[in-house]
Amino acid sequence: MILEPKLPVLESKIMSNNQPLTKEQRQQLLIGALEEENQQQNEVSKAPFTIVVMDLLDANHYADVFDDWRYKVIGENFTHFVGCTEIADRLFWALNPKAKTQADWCESESGYDVHVYGSEASRLYRAHTKLPKE
Repeated sequence: MILEPKLPVLESKIMSNNQPLTKEQRQQLLIGALEEENQQQNEVSKAPFTIVVMDLLDANHYADVFDDWRYKVIGENFTHFVGCTEIADRLFWALNPKAKTQADWCESESGYDVHVYGSEASRLYRAHTKLPKE
Protein backbone atom coordinates (compact mmCIF):
# COMPACT_ATOMS: atom_id res chain seq x y z
CA MET A 1 0.00 0.00 0.00
CA ILE A 2 1.28 3.45 -0.91
CA LEU A 3 0.57 5.01 2.48
CA GLU A 4 2.35 2.45 4.65
CA PRO A 5 5.69 4.32 4.64
CA LYS A 6 3.86 7.51 5.69
CA LEU A 7 1.96 5.81 8.50
CA PRO A 8 4.62 6.09 11.25
CA VAL A 9 4.90 9.82 10.58
CA LEU A 10 1.12 10.21 10.71
CA GLU A 11 0.85 8.12 13.88
CA SER A 12 3.51 10.16 15.65
CA LYS A 13 1.55 13.33 14.92
CA ILE A 14 -1.62 12.13 16.66
CA MET A 15 -0.32 9.89 19.43
CA SER A 16 -1.28 11.12 22.85
CA ASN A 17 0.63 10.19 26.01
CA ASN A 18 2.89 8.00 23.88
CA GLN A 19 0.10 5.40 23.63
CA PRO A 20 -0.01 3.32 20.43
CA LEU A 21 -3.02 3.67 18.17
CA THR A 22 -5.84 1.16 18.35
CA LYS A 23 -6.73 -0.82 15.25
CA GLU A 24 -9.78 1.41 14.68
CA GLN A 25 -7.72 4.59 15.03
CA ARG A 26 -5.15 3.19 12.59
CA GLN A 27 -7.90 2.36 10.07
CA GLN A 28 -9.43 5.82 10.40
CA LEU A 29 -6.00 7.35 9.92
CA LEU A 30 -5.44 5.34 6.75
CA ILE A 31 -8.90 6.19 5.39
CA GLY A 32 -8.38 9.88 6.10
CA ALA A 33 -4.94 9.85 4.48
CA LEU A 34 -6.30 8.03 1.42
CA GLU A 35 -9.13 10.54 1.04
CA GLU A 36 -6.70 13.45 1.40
CA GLU A 37 -4.32 11.92 -1.14
CA ASN A 38 -7.22 11.28 -3.53
CA GLN A 39 -8.38 14.88 -3.26
CA GLN A 40 -4.85 16.20 -3.81
CA GLN A 41 -4.43 13.96 -6.84
CA ASN A 42 -7.67 15.24 -8.36
CA GLU A 43 -6.76 18.86 -7.72
CA VAL A 44 -3.27 18.45 -9.12
CA SER A 45 -4.46 16.63 -12.23
CA LYS A 46 -3.74 18.71 -15.26
CA ALA A 47 -6.53 20.73 -16.75
CA PRO A 48 -8.45 20.82 -18.97
CA PHE A 49 -11.27 18.78 -17.52
CA THR A 50 -14.15 17.28 -19.52
CA ILE A 51 -17.68 16.57 -18.31
CA VAL A 52 -19.41 13.56 -19.87
CA VAL A 53 -22.99 12.30 -19.48
CA MET A 54 -23.39 8.56 -19.89
CA ASP A 55 -26.59 6.81 -20.96
CA LEU A 56 -26.68 3.61 -18.92
CA LEU A 57 -30.10 2.32 -19.98
CA ASP A 58 -29.87 -1.50 -20.09
CA ALA A 59 -26.18 -1.39 -19.12
CA ASN A 60 -24.16 -2.50 -16.12
CA HIS A 61 -24.00 0.74 -14.15
CA TYR A 62 -20.69 -0.17 -12.52
CA ALA A 63 -18.77 -1.21 -15.65
CA ASP A 64 -15.55 0.66 -16.46
CA VAL A 65 -15.86 0.67 -20.27
CA PHE A 66 -18.94 1.38 -22.39
CA ASP A 67 -19.83 1.61 -26.07
CA ASP A 68 -18.99 4.96 -27.66
CA TRP A 69 -22.63 5.81 -28.33
CA ARG A 70 -23.33 5.93 -24.58
CA TYR A 71 -20.98 8.90 -24.03
CA LYS A 72 -22.03 12.52 -24.62
CA VAL A 73 -19.48 15.25 -23.96
CA ILE A 74 -21.25 18.16 -22.26
CA GLY A 75 -18.29 20.50 -21.82
CA GLU A 76 -14.57 20.57 -22.41
CA ASN A 77 -11.59 22.71 -21.42
CA PHE A 78 -12.74 23.43 -17.88
CA THR A 79 -9.90 24.59 -15.65
CA HIS A 80 -11.31 24.06 -12.13
CA PHE A 81 -11.89 20.53 -10.88
CA VAL A 82 -14.22 21.50 -8.03
CA GLY A 83 -16.44 23.47 -10.41
CA CYS A 84 -16.64 20.45 -12.70
CA THR A 85 -17.75 18.18 -9.87
CA GLU A 86 -20.46 20.66 -8.88
CA ILE A 87 -21.76 20.78 -12.46
CA ALA A 88 -21.60 16.98 -12.66
CA ASP A 89 -23.61 16.64 -9.44
CA ARG A 90 -26.30 19.04 -10.67
CA LEU A 91 -26.57 17.27 -14.01
CA PHE A 92 -26.81 13.91 -12.26
CA TRP A 93 -29.72 15.07 -10.07
CA ALA A 94 -31.49 16.64 -13.06
CA LEU A 95 -31.22 13.39 -15.05
CA ASN A 96 -32.05 11.06 -12.13
CA PRO A 97 -34.59 12.93 -9.97
CA LYS A 98 -36.10 9.77 -8.43
CA ALA A 99 -32.83 8.14 -7.37
CA LYS A 100 -32.49 8.12 -3.58
CA THR A 101 -29.81 5.44 -3.25
CA GLN A 102 -27.33 3.75 -5.58
CA ALA A 103 -29.62 0.70 -5.59
CA ASP A 104 -32.57 2.88 -6.77
CA TRP A 105 -30.36 4.43 -9.42
CA CYS A 106 -29.32 1.02 -10.78
CA GLU A 107 -32.89 -0.28 -10.88
CA SER A 108 -34.37 2.80 -12.56
CA GLU A 109 -35.16 2.66 -16.25
CA SER A 110 -33.42 5.94 -17.06
CA GLY A 111 -30.07 5.57 -15.31
CA TYR A 112 -27.64 8.30 -16.35
CA ASP A 113 -24.29 9.03 -14.78
CA VAL A 114 -22.02 12.04 -15.12
CA HIS A 115 -18.23 11.68 -15.10
CA VAL A 116 -15.37 14.16 -15.02
CA TYR A 117 -12.23 13.26 -16.98
CA GLY A 118 -8.77 14.84 -16.78
CA SER A 119 -6.41 15.75 -19.59
CA GLU A 120 -4.94 12.23 -19.65
CA ALA A 121 -8.44 10.82 -20.34
CA SER A 122 -8.52 9.40 -16.82
CA ARG A 123 -11.83 9.35 -14.98
CA LEU A 124 -11.47 11.50 -11.88
CA TYR A 125 -15.05 11.67 -10.62
CA ARG A 126 -18.37 9.81 -10.88
CA ALA A 127 -21.44 11.71 -9.74
CA HIS A 128 -23.38 8.64 -8.60
CA THR A 129 -20.94 8.21 -5.72
CA LYS A 130 -22.79 10.99 -3.86
CA LEU A 131 -25.80 8.67 -3.45
CA PRO A 132 -25.90 6.48 -0.36
CA LYS A 133 -25.32 2.80 -1.20
CA GLU A 134 -28.65 1.74 0.34
